[in-house]
Amino acid sequence: MAQQRHGSSSSSSSACRLRLRKVAAAVTTALAVVTVAVVLAQQQRQLGCLAKVVLMEDSAGSLHINTTDPAAQSMYVNGLDVVRLFETVQVQQSMLTEQENTNQLVLGKLNALATAVQVAEDERDAMSTQLSTLQVQYDMLAEEQHSTINASDALEALDARVCKLEVPRWDATTISNLGTGHKWNGGVLAGNGLIYGIPQDSTGVLVLDPKSNTADFTTIGALGGSSKWSNAVVAPNNGFIYAFPRHSRSVLVIDPFTNTADTTTMTDLSSAGNKWHGGTVAPNGLIYGMPGSASTAIIIDPFTNTYDITTIADLGSQQDKWYDAVVAANGLIYALPRTSPSVLIIDPATNAVDTTSINNLGGGDKWYGTVLASNGLIYGVPYTASYVLVVDPADNSVDMSISVSGLGGSSSYKWNGAVLARNGKLVFIPYYANAALVLDPETHAVDVTSFQVGSGTQKWSGGALARNGLIYAIPDTHPAILILETGC
Repeated sequence: MAQQRHGSSSSSSSACRLRLRKVAAAVTTALAVVTVAVVLAQQQRQLGCLAKVVLMEDSAGSLHINTTDPAAQSMYVNGLDVVRLFETVQVQQSMLTEQENTNQLVLGKLNALATAVQVAEDERDAMSTQLSTLQVQYDMLAEEQHSTINASDALEALDARVCKLEVPRWDATTISNLGTGHKWNGGVLAGNGLIYGIPQDSTGVLVLDPKSNTADFTTIGALGGSSKWSNAVVAPNNGFIYAFPRHSRSVLVIDPFTNTADTTTMTDLSSAGNKWHGGTVAPNGLIYGMPGSASTAIIIDPFTNTYDITTIADLGSQQDKWYDAVVAANGLIYALPRTSPSVLIIDPATNAVDTTSINNLGGGDKWYGTVLASNGLIYGVPYTASYVLVVDPADNSVDMSISVSGLGGSSSYKWNGAVLARNGKLVFIPYYANAALVLDPETHAVDVTSFQVGSGTQKWSGGALARNGLIYAIPDTHPAILILETGC
């Protein structure tokens, strides 16, 4: 019993102490609240505010301090404006949030840049590999090219040796059965590799294929009349062939791409005969036809397909004055005389004419063709003349020392036109002569033994050098095309 009372007293004492602590805490809290209230009241009095401070404890034990005008009144703790502090914290938080967003954006860009750098590095590595492969391939190609060049040099050397062993030869049977009478006068090599013979009395253009050694004169036909055109040139601007009117009243234009002919675009010329005999293309792209019996030169504009027969006039009414022409290195046009006593010199830049610088060459059918050699000199083809006329356009001097007297078996109408061969020699086409005349411009030596084609009159009239290196002489009255292999 005594022990029970002692124990009961001890338990009662502990409970009392617990209640005392709660009371003390409540008193402490109350004192703090009262202190805060007193401070707030003092602040209100100092500021002259009418607001009141309300302190309350919610059910969770949280303390709330409110003013009656929170929009206008601040709350201070130890002199620090809590509301302003909170606003500052909010601003700083907003700034931190914005900075975080910026940091994330920058980080995203840095990641993208890092990815791009990686891609670039990968591409660089791939390109480096490709460059290494290309370098290997280039080295292989260079080696192959070097081998090819060596082989090409060897082939050229062998070809040169073989070429020197070749004997010049001629053939007048392979392309034959072309008819009799006056057929064509002159020929040109077109851009398609074919040679076109210009109709004299033939009703068709001669189309010669050097690859197959075949000829056709029906594809471009229905060209009536006699002595229609004399020689032609290829215009560099369009590749068309322009033939000079002899008796015809129109310029013949041949389109080698379609093998068609046009005689209506440039027409209404005089019906007189032997108007123009050959010509050349000037550096300005215009075509100049040389006066035969006409008193004017004909200037053909291949850009507009028009002609002019008035600018270069008053060249006399003498028949067959000049035959063919070339452009010298000085840019001037030179036409060597057939019956005229002078060389016709035309400046295509001004259309000025000179017939006095090279004069007093006599009359008669002297030369029948004008050809330019690789040495820059101009050579006249002997027709009835006993020598080759050589003109140096550098000083307009002449040389008459290359005699052909007694050569070719005929004293008259010996050769008609000339072709510059691939070996640099000049080959004069036999007209009445029984052999082609080969002239070496370097030594002025002449040869009439290599191509002895036999007798006959008016056999071939002009010719052209094909891409295969052979010369094809155009038949006048001969029934076959003359093929000449000059060698090298």
